[in-house]
Amino acid sequence: PSTLVMFGIFFMNIEKDHRHTFYSSERGNDLSIRKFRESQEDANKAHFIFKRSKHHWKSIEEEVRSWVQSNWNRWEEEKPKWLDE
Repeated sequence: PSTLVMFGIFFMNIEKDHRHTFYSSERGNDLSIRKFRESQEDANKAHFIFKRSKHHWKSIEEEVRSWVQSNWNRWEEEKPKWLDE
């Protein structure tokens, strides 16, 4: 019960304009897919796919596979840091 009270106090002290940043009805897998599709940078796309459970992006696996296949040769030449992480 005290945790709930403390969270309530914390939440009430946040500026009203910023409260929306603390919650979302978007599911984790939907967020991963949206961020992958919206990202222009390969490093960001990789982060939202390869740093998440495959369950988050299983529904777009073919899209991810296509992205990897179309970029693999360039990545092998450039050896981006994120590819080794």
